[in-house]
Amino acid sequence: MNYLIIGAGAIGTYLGVSLMDAGCQVTIVERDEASAQLRKDGITLEKLDGSVQRVFPSVAENIIGGLAQKPDVVIFAMKSFDTAAAASQLRDQLSLFKVVLCLQNGVENEAVIAEVVGGGKVMTGSISSAVERTGLGQARLERLRGIGIGSQHPLAGALFTDFQAAALKPMLIRDASAMKWTKMLSNLLGNATAAILDMPPGAIFAHPVGYQIERRQILEAITVMRKMGIRVINLPGTPMVWLKRLMLIFPAGLARPVLAKVMGSGRGNKMPSFHIDLHAGRPRLESGYLNGAVVRFGKRVGVETPVNAALDQLLQELIGRPDLQAEYKANPEKLFAYIRQFSASGKAGA
Repeated sequence: MNYLIIGAGAIGTYLGVSLMDAGCQVTIVERDEASAQLRKDGITLEKLDGSVQRVFPSVAENIIGGLAQKPDVVIFAMKSFDTAAAASQLRDQLSLFKVVLCLQNGVENEAVIAEVVGGGKVMTGSISSAVERTGLGQARLERLRGIGIGSQHPLAGALFTDFQAAALKPMLIRDASAMKWTKMLSNLLGNATAAILDMPPGAIFAHPVGYQIERRQILEAITVMRKMGIRVINLPGTPMVWLKRLMLIFPAGLARPVLAKVMGSGRGNKMPSFHIDLHAGRPRLESGYLNGAVVRFGKRVGVETPVNAALDQLLQELIGRPDLQAEYKANPEKLFAYIRQFSASGKAGA
């Protein structure tokens, strides 16, 4: 099939190289100042064996230009705060593509896209493989786990075939809501805490206080899921059902060292996204679409979510504040105190 990928970030580059290697037609959308470089240098992927593959996709300077290629599939893999603006550009172009595949983190993007293009043109997906961006149009595959594809859309089978040929390890998943919420659980693990504490996830899970923060964060999210009738499922290469049981059923003394090892090795050399963005000085973080989503849905179903609310709030306070960031560096006790104070203030009530 013909693919339009919005953005040459880590996931866009990974998909672009892989799909072109499988013989698919690919167009990449990038901003004006970057498009010339992509046309000249192409996009490259460093694979697990250390080999580097370079391909030269078509490049468009905007989504409207990319749609001129009449793609079968438009892939959304950008940050959630860019979803609405990107979707709006599809409004008057519905005849030029068949479906939008949403591979974004979070549980609200599909609804935002569907408001513009209609639910029949949205396919749910999630990517479990760990991919690191090493430059514009350059990426490194750290862990190959796979990609979940919502099986209910009529084009799911054709997409599965292409992704299988591209060695992306696809899996058809019937329960799209369970897939997206479970993926969000995996995104929550060691993400906000790593950014705030400037510590790798493995070290946070090995710390008694850090582990308690993580456990309470996940317990809140799972409680919200239960109230909504959404179950935790296993994702491609990611045994989330086992992780859930380990965190919520087993004593901390048994679970903590196991999870510290799992979290320490699960991302390869890549730090979580919130850490990358915060410590690169970027002005926006996606925590509002992950921890913040747990809070919003918690309010809808009457579940209190003080830990997720506190983590989201503190991350927003830390943006552009290296002085404040230094106060929390490698200090889980200070973070725990912030969460208790935040909870006591009543700001996180359901």
